[in-house]
Amino acid sequence: MDRTGQIVGEKYRLSRLIGEGGMGEVYEAQHTIIGRRCAVKFLHPEMARQAEVVTRFVREAQAASAIGHRGIIDIYDVGTTPDGAPYLVMEFLEGASLGGRLETSGRLPVHTAVEIVAQVLSALRVAHQRGIVHRDLKPDNIYLVESPGSPMVVKLLDFGISKMTVVGDGQQRMTQTGAVLGTPVYMSPEQAAGRSDADHRLDIYAMGVILFELLTGRLPYGGTN
Repeated sequence: MDRTGQIVGEKYRLSRLIGEGGMGEVYEAQHTIIGRRCAVKFLHPEMARQAEVVTRFVREAQAASAIGHRGIIDIYDVGTTPDGAPYLVMEFLEGASLGGRLETSGRLPVHTAVEIVAQVLSALRVAHQRGIVHRDLKPDNIYLVESPGSPMVVKLLDFGISKMTVVGDGQQRMTQTGAVLGTPVYMSPEQAAGRSDADHRLDIYAMGVILFELLTGRLPYGGTN
């Protein structure tokens, strides 16, 4: 379903589709009153019928807002359309994902790789202090915002399967023993085993894998399963 031209939440006009994946789609939009450019992320209808997926979708907004760091994408609003589609309104980022950069370059210069990882670790430090573990760190969830004449800013995306160890009233714990969530090649052994006691160190492990990949152009481990 193409939503181009629709006005969401009575104030966000969708101008074009800019991305689509297995879980949903993202549109460029503009606030109809103040003119601010933004991005609106929707869940696919089949996903919107799954209560756990919707809860994780809202979790993304909760986690990003709770961290409050410039290296975490800003979420402005959350809601549901009249036809039942959950959506998030986010800051509009111009640049490319780290995954896209790797596809074109193969590997990065040492100083660039170190700068990217340092910025992500700065954001993760605050997230971990807030009791939030990302659990799905990978190049596709790291975005490089680049503007002429300005230093590169690295943004961390997609807290949809994050684990919030500090849970307030009415919030749900999304983790259960034996649940395996994340992207296998970046998982620590504890996370891959579905251990319920895996903590923030699994994010540090994933960043180690990413740093290795940035410097060498390959993953540290390979296998068929």
